Amino acid sequence: MPKGVAIGHQRLSGNSTSITFNNISGEYRDLELVISLDRSHAGANGVYLRLNSNGTAIYRYTALNQNGTHEYSTNRTYWDITSLPVSYPAHGTIQMLDYSQTDRFKPMFRDDGQNQYLNTIGTGQWDNTDAITSLTIYPSSNNFIAGDSFAIYGVL
Repeated sequence: MPKGVAIGHQRLSGNSTSITFNNISGEYRDLELVISLDRSHAGANGVYLRLNSNGTAIYRYTALNQNGTHEYSTNRTYWDITSLPVSYPAHGTIQMLDYSQTDRFKPMFRDDGQNQYLNTIGTGQWDNTDAITSLTIYPSSNNFIAGDSFAIYGVL
């Protein structure tokens, strides 16, 4: 459950190739993005986050899956949130610390899962000192579908 103030929420009534939250003010300490995806997507593909429409290779993370496998990535053009579900609902939460500070990179934490068999936690950062003012969430292929939900919270 988010610990902050609701900034924005979108629940889809049809298909969409991306979701964007713009004009995020700098009045909070941290941001938290929460997504909830329906279980009937066409295929299991990645769900990605891009900050301030920045597609340069400055996103990095390391993650540990419930089954013991390890993911490590550096110099990506996006932050990996979760996968589009096929048989089970999926969720993802990304915490972005000190998002409005302009004197440091932005640490980020990831917690996502699709079912009792695949849950992941991770950490990393966005190697940019710009304040985060917009978020774009998009699948690597296919679409988000009706019923998928996206919310952003400001943490005081």
